[in-house]
Amino acid sequence: MANIADLIANRNQELEDFKQKKQEERTEAYERRDAAVMEVTSDPEKYRAFLDLHAQTMYNAVNTATVWKQRPGATQLLPRKKWAELGRKIREDETPVQVFMRDTRSGYIKLDYVYDKAQTAGDPVPVRGILRDGTPDMEKALGALLQSSPVEVVATADIFGEAEYQPEENRIAIQPDLSGAASFRALAREIVYAQIGTGMEACDFDPRPYELDAHSVCYALCRRYGVPVEQPDFSGVVQQYGELEAPERLNMLRETCDLSKVLNRSIERALDLRQRSRAKNAVLTR
Repeated sequence: MANIADLIANRNQELEDFKQKKQEERTEAYERRDAAVMEVTSDPEKYRAFLDLHAQTMYNAVNTATVWKQRPGATQLLPRKKWAELGRKIREDETPVQVFMRDTRSGYIKLDYVYDKAQTAGDPVPVRGILRDGTPDMEKALGALLQSSPVEVVATADIFGEAEYQPEENRIAIQPDLSGAASFRALAREIVYAQIGTGMEACDFDPRPYELDAHSVCYALCRRYGVPVEQPDFSGVVQQYGELEAPERLNMLRETCDLSKVLNRSIERALDLRQRSRAKNAVLTR
């Protein structure tokens, strides 16, 4: 005859063991995240790799760092169920990638598991198009960037470079005869300065402390859409993050990633990418 007291005790112990295991997993995940944040903000090449991954996934800073530590070459990450909807199966013996996701019911952050496209096999996956000069898609993307600017954008040859944010005029000035790719790069970069500068008095704005942010956002967006971009000099990452601890570094990375995500969403809407993907039964990564 079963001893109900023993059954209850065993069940309670199983629950405690499960909670302990989950707590250990969360602790390990947070430690991995913080270690990744410290690494990518202490080495220019690792920072570049971080941005390359962010460009592919458009994950937030937390998950970009978390994934970078586990699978730095990832290109498209989805849960097992979503891959199955795309007609793809997880290859045998593949290790899932841990990410942080918000539970839609409770609102709490939880650990979830995704797989990179390279860990799957099956039906072809729709590929994101490249923005090319002279195409309707490039015009739409440039239009999205113009709409995303917090200040007026004017075309004028009366500037030294390709484009510049002019806080005293509360505008971005851009050369009128640039190629589509050059205009894309210039707008993506100067919009970052404008986003930051609009919260300051014009006389107080100095672009130099924000060069890393502007070039980072520009680089990530160019990489995402195949727009030619020179490899920026990210050596300033070491000085910018200096002696900061992981939480402060993460907050700064969040600002950079969030800016690129906002601009990316505008471009996606203009290109109708989400509707195109749904029509092909594709699912964009979060």
